Amino acid sequence: MSDLFLDLKDRLRVVDFIVDALAYLPKDSLIRVRADQVIHEVQDGSEVSREALADLAKTVARATWVARIATKQFTKTDAGSKEEWRRIAAAVSQSTGHLLERFKSGVHALSLDEVLDHEESSTALHDVERMEIAEVRKHVLPMIWIDFRKEMSREAKAAEKNLEVIENAIATLRALAVDEPNAPEQEIFSKVQRLEDRLYFAGEILNPEKIEAEITAYREQIAL
Repeated sequence: MSDLFLDLKDRLRVVDFIVDALAYLPKDSLIRVRADQVIHEVQDGSEVSREALADLAKTVARATWVARIATKQFTKTDAGSKEEWRRIAAAVSQSTGHLLERFKSGVHALSLDEVLDHEESSTALHDVERMEIAEVRKHVLPMIWIDFRKEMSREAKAAEKNLEVIENAIATLRALAVDEPNAPEQEIFSKVQRLEDRLYFAGEILNPEKIEAEITAYREQIAL
């Protein structure tokens, strides 16, 4: 079993990821138009190579990274968390919504994450409810981005800067494997793959200083 967030060999999961992420892009976006076409081809039974799907997934992931990160950050604010809660509570089934409201009130939680992460939430919300909430959340978050994009301008700008710094660090790490004849090529490429999986597909904000430290360690190893 792959330890990656998104196993690019799993066509079904890759397609699902692309479909979910596309919701963050404008309908007239060239990337979205092309991706919609490919997804339709896959659903119609046309042959689309695994490599083509993987490349498309990365393109879509990168194109939506800022939006996904900015939205996550926004939902940690008071206004954002209230908006997320309102939309999810309205979209889930009546029984799940009732459980959410009752538990939130009981533990004095302020956000959905506080409810889901609470140590006692497993007694109130079972796997079925959690799966329902997660599925609804995937659809709600892109709509929040679309409706509150102006309010997220600060978060978006910070995400853009973070992405540039992180990608530069990863590119430098990859270059070691290509440019240095004594570098442990496969080890570095494997590490780059895991970093890009966490960055683009899992939607993490990686610490570039940790990547730079690994680069320094590899350079010292190569120099021996």
